[in-house]
Amino acid sequence: MSAASQKPLKKDIVQRAIIRMIADQNLQAGDRLQSEKKLAAELRVNHQTLRAAFAELAAMGILERRPGSGTFVAHTAVGRNTGDFAFAGDKTVIVVMRDDPHFFSDLKNDIVSALEANGLLPITLSNREQLSRENIQQLLKLNALGARQLVIDQNFIGSSKEAGRLLQQPGVEFDNVVIVPGNQTTDSVLPGHMVQGDYADAYNRAIAHLKQLGHQRIGFCVGSVTTGSANWLANRRYAELYSQAMLKNGLANGIKIYANSDTEAMRAAFREFIGAGCSAIFADCDYRAVIALEEARKLKLLVPEDFSVIGFFDTPWAEHYNMTTFRYRNAEMAAAVVKCLNDHHNAPQLSLVKLDFIERGTTANNTG
Repeated sequence: MSAASQKPLKKDIVQRAIIRMIADQNLQAGDRLQSEKKLAAELRVNHQTLRAAFAELAAMGILERRPGSGTFVAHTAVGRNTGDFAFAGDKTVIVVMRDDPHFFSDLKNDIVSALEANGLLPITLSNREQLSRENIQQLLKLNALGARQLVIDQNFIGSSKEAGRLLQQPGVEFDNVVIVPGNQTTDSVLPGHMVQGDYADAYNRAIAHLKQLGHQRIGFCVGSVTTGSANWLANRRYAELYSQAMLKNGLANGIKIYANSDTEAMRAAFREFIGAGCSAIFADCDYRAVIALEEARKLKLLVPEDFSVIGFFDTPWAEHYNMTTFRYRNAEMAAAVVKCLNDHHNAPQLSLVKLDFIERGTTANNTG
């Protein structure tokens, strides 16, 4: 028997009834539900079933249990602008994105704000590097309750085989899926749209900028590309884009890549770059660019007089070090996500959003 044909559990029926009650009564974030005794009597269930339903809704961020005070509508469950609460497929959007500081959390927050501004109800499930089993179960439960739209970080699809299997199991149905920030480095586990930064354009601009300044040997730092390592597919894609940009700019003889996520290994790689005659480094993220800056100081090299560095993502590190870098256009990314959700009847599409080149103080003419 498939999951779609199984009879729903009583607690699941109670969950849907509670959700309908929140919508029908137009309850707002922070509003208190009636007592367990009254609600159990109204729904004609026992306290154990009601509490099981409460516990799962609390785990999904819909309700908040306050010992000694009662059960309340959680702030994460109700749109700040509209106050709407409904699991209608055209309203509720499950947002599953990384909660890392700086870039990813900023992008997630901007997407959530854009969804709310367009009358949608985002419910967020966040984690750091991997999609936890608890997150997956919460996602499936929300889907079973009627949430039919999903915005998901490609990192979770590409790095979690368990996530892929569970999301493909019988009974899981999404009318619309938007993968963001996509980077075209994994087979689509779910059919849907992809919104991503235009990395090919950014990488070419970085190399062209350094070439214009007279740099011929430009090293590239990226995380591990070893099969099965964290983000290896994305890292391999970035290495390919760097190589393509070097070839496009006529710098085939200056290609040098170091791919390793270990910080100390990356420090050693920088010294290898210097020994190989590199006068500039382009890194896939600001963090690895900072390592190059720190090692340059140890070698008594002046940046940018002796050595040029470009990072990526414009994190606080880039601002602190006055580093040249690239910045995502979060507002445009968020708008593209909303457009994809509105265009769910159309064929899946790839939306590319250009990145801004932030030129600061770590690139200059090659005088070597």
